[in-house]
Amino acid sequence: MEEATRRWNAVSETVEQVYRAFGRYALAGPILCEMSGRPIVQANMPLRKRVVQDFERYQGKAITTLGTVEDYKHFLPRLLDLNTEQHRRRTIFRETISCEELMGPSIDLDMIAMKLEYAQADSWPTGERDVLQNFGIARWWWELALRENFGGGVRDAMALLDSIGRPLYEHLEAAFAAFGQDELIALGTFVNRTVRYAPKLGFPYFDWVGNHEDDDPLSRWLLSPQVEGALEDAFFRNSDEAAGEVLSSAVRQLAWVRSIQAKRN
Repeated sequence: MEEATRRWNAVSETVEQVYRAFGRYALAGPILCEMSGRPIVQANMPLRKRVVQDFERYQGKAITTLGTVEDYKHFLPRLLDLNTEQHRRRTIFRETISCEELMGPSIDLDMIAMKLEYAQADSWPTGERDVLQNFGIARWWWELALRENFGGGVRDAMALLDSIGRPLYEHLEAAFAAFGQDELIALGTFVNRTVRYAPKLGFPYFDWVGNHEDDDPLSRWLLSPQVEGALEDAFFRNSDEAAGEVLSSAVRQLAWVRSIQAKRN
């Protein structure tokens, strides 16, 4: 099975986990506009029947202005479901879908992450955070398996994990010893996509921490000898030219970042 398909199947399963874990939250009534008092989101509709347009006015003001945390928990599985399917269509089927679908309203994963942070999801029940963590990790791996990617899916998955108090580096550290060739190639892809260079400052950095901060737990882990060694070993074991280039480039990028950091320190 193609790696992207395998990763997509994992994402789909975690979405179902979120539906099951949050299924106990019911909507008490319609979500009302704060100005007119008219319904923005109707109450009498099965959750899986809701479409992107149903949340167009809700998602940005959820919890802060519209509805409660419990309302958001009710909608959360469908928001993640719609966002994932929409991202899949806009990425994999980008050249075949209509302009209206491509440019129309969307459910944004970064907005979901912001709402989870505002709702203090890092203190939610363990079972709820477990399924959201499963989703965030599966989504991160799937994003890296896509041949082409449009939008900030990798960064957004990381933001979701941060919002529930389960940062990505904890998963990578715990699972690293069991990584196979596919995981190491994906990790190399991640490095290659996220190392940036600031010409005015004269040094490289990882894009999730910005060019004013060159050290955080994930950065430290990626720059560790064990990660570089594993990527290098994977390069020598890999016979595929394209995958080999990914791994070789990642090793060079990490060595570059580490050498510049050593000079700066």
